[in-house]
Amino acid sequence: MKKYSEKYINWLLRKSIKVNKKKQKNNKKRNNSTHIRVKDQYGRFHKLKSIVKYFVAPSNFSLINNTEETIDYFNNIINYFRYSNHRFNTLYFDVGNIKYITIDAIMYLLAIIYNINNIENNIVRVKGNLPIDENIREVFIKSRFTNILENDEFNSLKGNKGILSGNNINSTVIGDVIQAMISHFNNPEKTNFSYLYNTLIELMENTISHAYINSYFMMNRWYLYIDYSNKISVTFVDTGSGIPETINKKYIENVSDFFLKNKNTHYILSALKGEYRTRTKEKYRGKGLPQIFQYHKENKIKKLKIISCKEKVDMDMKRDYSLNIKSYLKGTVFYWEID
Repeated sequence: MKKYSEKYINWLLRKSIKVNKKKQKNNKKRNNSTHIRVKDQYGRFHKLKSIVKYFVAPSNFSLINNTEETIDYFNNIINYFRYSNHRFNTLYFDVGNIKYITIDAIMYLLAIIYNINNIENNIVRVKGNLPIDENIREVFIKSRFTNILENDEFNSLKGNKGILSGNNINSTVIGDVIQAMISHFNNPEKTNFSYLYNTLIELMENTISHAYINSYFMMNRWYLYIDYSNKISVTFVDTGSGIPETINKKYIENVSDFFLKNKNTHYILSALKGEYRTRTKEKYRGKGLPQIFQYHKENKIKKLKIISCKEKVDMDMKRDYSLNIKSYLKGTVFYWEID
């Protein structure tokens, strides 16, 4: 066996250390690269300068419970994307420090990301994290948020139902969800959900019917989440035009809105009571809100909350409650519970 001199062995060691240092340096440089490789919707790769913009979610991440702050968070994302000169950027959604959450906030964030990914000729990298809190993290996982982002698949009912979405009236999806609810409870007193079916069909119809007025960043699309693990809670998000935008207002009301800067606190309540017709002026449209109001009066649905444009309605009070909000929400969020 050939023996190497001590001098040669020391030279090999020095060479090995030098090579390893060079590899570590290159790896560090690669990890800290100022450029990213992004694939667009046509399958083409682009080398872009990485300018990371961080969006830190509020600790109380909820549209129905922390309305103003959560809407401002979403509008900051939308406005940055619409008006920033750095269109090809890395957007990082930091949800790590959330302490309280409701599913509506996840649904709206998902809607924004869906819109970003589907803008024609847009190349942008969306990144983010998951909450540190295990209970909050579980809400994200249960909603199938990460699966949807990776696979762009909403309507699969395998395993956990999660968030469903579409841009048409999908009676099959509603029927499948209601059938799953009936099987889950296995209780004759909780198997008549025909009114829920009719309500969701009407809300989907409203999303599509008013697509003609949507000139905003958000595409006309509905998002649905029904939680029936204990109580039944329904969250429906419509990213089309908001309720005050779709009703057929009188001339004096349009003038009033202009001078009062859209302080339209009475429009949703009026629409719920059937006092307005939609801009289409067709009789079969605009039935969804009065129908929801009727189910609320019959105690079929409870704790009804609606947020749209600059108005928030909370029917969990002894009287109907309408509140003007400073921030503008594009679209409408519905929430209610069923005993």
